[in-house]
Amino acid sequence: MTDAGSVAGVVGGQVAAVHAVSPFSGPERGFGSLDPAFFVKAADALFGGLGAQGSGGSSP
Repeated sequence: MTDAGSVAGVVGGQVAAVHAVSPFSGPERGFGSLDPAFFVKAADALFGGLGAQGSGGSSP
């Protein structure tokens, strides 16, 4: 979710995207290991991936 190239690979031909991500892979992970920039990286990757596919993605 934080790699624009990976996002671009799955958004081709789509008309919408939802940014609903979690940095946790399971309940055993806590906030102590949370990367404070995770959500920014994920949003950047989404917009970058949409732009790479020419989806015309824009922020609200």
